[in-house]
Amino acid sequence: MKIAYHAYELIPRSPLVKKRAGALLQVEFLNGSIGYSDCHPWTELEDLSLNDQLKLLAQGKVTALTKRSLQFARIDAEARAKEINLFSGVHVPSSHFLLPNLNTWNSKDIEEILRQGFSHVKIKLGNDIKNQTMRLRAFLSYLPIRVKVRLDFNMQLSAQTFKFFLDELGDDKYRVDFFEDPFSFDKDQWEHFQKNEEIALACDYHSQQAVGHVSAAQILVIKPAVQALLPFQTAAKTQRLVVTSYLDHPLGQLTAAYMAAQLEVGKEICGLVSHKFYQPNPYSEQLSLSHTALVPPSGNGFGFDALLKEAQWTSLKT
Repeated sequence: MKIAYHAYELIPRSPLVKKRAGALLQVEFLNGSIGYSDCHPWTELEDLSLNDQLKLLAQGKVTALTKRSLQFARIDAEARAKEINLFSGVHVPSSHFLLPNLNTWNSKDIEEILRQGFSHVKIKLGNDIKNQTMRLRAFLSYLPIRVKVRLDFNMQLSAQTFKFFLDELGDDKYRVDFFEDPFSFDKDQWEHFQKNEEIALACDYHSQQAVGHVSAAQILVIKPAVQALLPFQTAAKTQRLVVTSYLDHPLGQLTAAYMAAQLEVGKEICGLVSHKFYQPNPYSEQLSLSHTALVPPSGNGFGFDALLKEAQWTSLKT
């Protein structure tokens, strides 16, 4: 197996968010087929840095991230060898609108949400509860009541501060589809909140630990970039499954969309339209929306044939 990489940077639309680094991988397998995938680490979520990911890969060692990258490259290679587009005849689920920062939203965000017909908005929140609550309530006052919001805390709160947040939010909490990772998953504490606050909790970071515990986490958030789908298939009978991208390169975004289609989440709204989080690039410009569902590009495998052919590849010795 021969591996080459193409380093890239993604520049967020929000000036409050730093630019992101990752690498596309070109993998030539023993049968001569070539496939492509993404490697986009989040050190904030305890991933190793990009350099460390590539160094280990050069030594023939994989992390949770690069293991999935190689699996996607193989899927891509098999399809390219047969000149098949992986999305041909595949239903990609609808997605929510992603609002990365409450401090920077404006009327144009509301206009786009309504123009595109999004039924759900996902909002990233911090731990400044008083300020965040004030801004959230202001945002909700402009948002039609038919549009639900999903709040993601990335485990920045404690159980006590989360309770304070819910009290401050008041009846507006019933406009929230789910509260994602308010604090680290604890079956007993989460069960207490779901029952007593009459809310739905979504588990992302420890989602595999929450499988089967519907009384504690009604929703499981799955990130195919670092997680296989198999552990979650049995959970589909009792828990809602929301597949999201890793806020990665458009190629990585497409692998998440493909896996969401394979999981057959039904009418569940996923998080697959993440390229709008960043400023446009040649790859994202080939993506479009049909209502609120991602429309993949043409081409073989996951697509982007011409762009991948033109990219500058650096050999990674393995």
